[in-house]
Amino acid sequence: MIFENNEFYIDSVIGSKTGYTSESNHTLVSYARVNGRKFIVVTMDGLKNEPYMDTKVLLEYVESLEYKDTKIFDSSKYISFASVISNEDNKNVEVVDKENLLLYLPDDIDVNNISRVQVMADEIYAPVKKDDMLGKLSFIYKDVEIASAALYANEDVDLDVPGAYIMSNEEPRGLELKTLGTVVISLIFATVLIIYLMRIRRYMYIKRIKHSRLRRLKRRYLKTICYFFYVTCL
Repeated sequence: MIFENNEFYIDSVIGSKTGYTSESNHTLVSYARVNGRKFIVVTMDGLKNEPYMDTKVLLEYVESLEYKDTKIFDSSKYISFASVISNEDNKNVEVVDKENLLLYLPDDIDVNNISRVQVMADEIYAPVKKDDMLGKLSFIYKDVEIASAALYANEDVDLDVPGAYIMSNEEPRGLELKTLGTVVISLIFATVLIIYLMRIRRYMYIKRIKHSRLRRLKRRYLKTICYFFYVTCL
């Protein structure tokens, strides 16, 4: 595709890579520059030379269209709100987007037919800091998402209400220190208990050895006496 003597040569293609798996069959990924724009073309489920022909058809279609940079979103004119959960009630936090959104679209697409759908997390818990990403704004054209823009918090929501941490995603610092102290105390207690049990075991072991030695001495003493009487009787 990048060599002029190839039957599938396309002058707009800068590079391409073939591939094959049993599930996707022959595949082709191509990188091309058309009308000053960069395109990545992916074809799959092809037989032999089909990926090359499909890529050529797609790029010819792109070349036949007239595209232009179209502003579909003006961040300065968009203001929305997200609900942040606290321990007493929910607070509406202003969310904004930081950049305008430009898309390279064909001339025949009417911007008014592009709808916007705000997608937020199911539950947003305090604390929230300014510039935290809370969701996104999806741009839909003919039931297909063609672009999205991140939505950020425009203010802080602090845990300044006693007990608010109960519904927070993160425990406050005080609880972390308390938990750490509990763990340390538990480890110290377990260490002392293990040392105490080891000493008891050692004491019992020594006591058992001493008792065994004492029994052996008694047996030797009795054997000596018996032997003495035996010799005397002779």
